[in-house]
Amino acid sequence: MRGAAIPQSLTALQPLATISRTGLSQSRQALKGVVRGSARHASTVEHSSLLAPELIEPGVILRGYSGKEYTIQNVLQDRQNRQVYLARCVNRFYHVKRIDDITNIPIRADEKMFVLKNLLEKDYNYSLPLQLRFNQSPYLRALRDTVPEQNMFVNEYLTDHLLNFAFKNVSLATHKRILRDALRGLATLHAQNIAHLDVKANNIMIDYRETPEGIAVDRVQLSDLEDSTHIPPGQALHVQVGNELWRSPEAHVQGAVGKPSDIFSLAIVVSV
Repeated sequence: MRGAAIPQSLTALQPLATISRTGLSQSRQALKGVVRGSARHASTVEHSSLLAPELIEPGVILRGYSGKEYTIQNVLQDRQNRQVYLARCVNRFYHVKRIDDITNIPIRADEKMFVLKNLLEKDYNYSLPLQLRFNQSPYLRALRDTVPEQNMFVNEYLTDHLLNFAFKNVSLATHKRILRDALRGLATLHAQNIAHLDVKANNIMIDYRETPEGIAVDRVQLSDLEDSTHIPPGQALHVQVGNELWRSPEAHVQGAVGKPSDIFSLAIVVSV
């Protein structure tokens, strides 16, 4: 497994069927989301618990559960219920550097870039056991480490997302490979009755290299699993989920959302 190793104590998980989505963030709770056929209702959360933590300044070093240290480089996203950072993890014994083609940040040959996501505590606690189940999938950008004190997930950094990559001059075969691998990632989730709920072009991450022969794609992974939810067969989630440009009709009106909603969103990605 690439990245920081997840201790075995964290992988002894309860069956997904026993996990209750009581950790829905307030943005979903405000929509009064319920699962049809169950007794789950949106819970009440104190307003103070909804306040996003202060932004972490560049240069701050965070220690992961694995013991690895991550140095914050910059803020990638700042939302009410989620903050996303670019960070680097360095092996201190080497000093050779290169310049990242996308971020223009000097990178030592021995270091790797990571994406750190700070979540609300309830979202973190719900999503942690779910994400650990997919660490071995090559088609999902799954968990590589955590920073528990910050309710933070650590994911590998990939070069770019499909929304940008689509404008590059690549072959039809490359585009097909990207969509195929994204579908394989979605199928991996659906096989365990988990709906992604936020399928869109900028959640399909692509690791690629510029070569003399052209662009070489190394990996394609479906990302942003933090909103993914286990939905038992015959049930549905009644919330407005996903980005408005990519969501399904039922998601727009808080109808019965589930795995078919993901397929509709992926169809939009394929068609644009």
